[in-house]
Amino acid sequence: MVENRAGAGGNIGAEVVYKADPDGHTLLFTAGGVLTINKALYGKVSFQPESFVPVSLVAASYSVLVVNPKVPAQSVSEFIAYARANPTKLDYASPGPGTGSHLTAELFKSTAGVHITHIPYKGGAPAMADLLAGQVPLTFAELGTALPHIRAGKLRALAVTSEKRNPSLPGVPTVSETLPGFVATPWNGMVAPPQTPMAIARRISASVAQVLKQPEFAKRLAERNFAPMGSTPEEMGRFVKQEIDRWEKVIRSLGLKVN
Repeated sequence: MVENRAGAGGNIGAEVVYKADPDGHTLLFTAGGVLTINKALYGKVSFQPESFVPVSLVAASYSVLVVNPKVPAQSVSEFIAYARANPTKLDYASPGPGTGSHLTAELFKSTAGVHITHIPYKGGAPAMADLLAGQVPLTFAELGTALPHIRAGKLRALAVTSEKRNPSLPGVPTVSETLPGFVATPWNGMVAPPQTPMAIARRISASVAQVLKQPEFAKRLAERNFAPMGSTPEEMGRFVKQEIDRWEKVIRSLGLKVN
């Protein structure tokens, strides 16, 4: 049975699983931010993300740096030069404070050494609408949302934030091709309640791996601009720790808190 417990940035669902019996029958399938940024972002949550037992990474999605065609930059390097030549004059849109788009843009700012001002919106739809209208010049958008506008020529894709290029946009480079080491990949994964035996976590992880290998499942992921990941519990644990370290630094540098 799948039960959607939305709310508070995923914290409500996470709390339910955190308090569940550690018998392998209750699992949390979640966006990575619940495990990696919410504790720093909210200041206080009713669970300890690091106490969940990792099971498996499941899928990665993609975000893309897109600009309104009015921006006179055809590449990341040209955009950086343009931003440096026009300090304090460029804005970027996000669906709101603390969202993946917001944090990715701030990581980009610090890595590239540019100043662009955050314009938060109440959701992705109004942010995209103003980007298309030229009210704001750029954003880091989910690829699935931005792709139709890119293909229609209404937005220009400068780079994807993943480690590798995306098959849907093979001619669009990664940010890391210009800024080595820059990776900001949204992802989803599965964890179990604290104190779940590792033998149970490994068994479920092996089952997830089998599902991810199924061609039909991989095809459905690709249609939604996701890519299968898969991992052992130990690999996921190391990956989550790296993500926590990365995003906590960004959140602390911003002094960002969400009530």
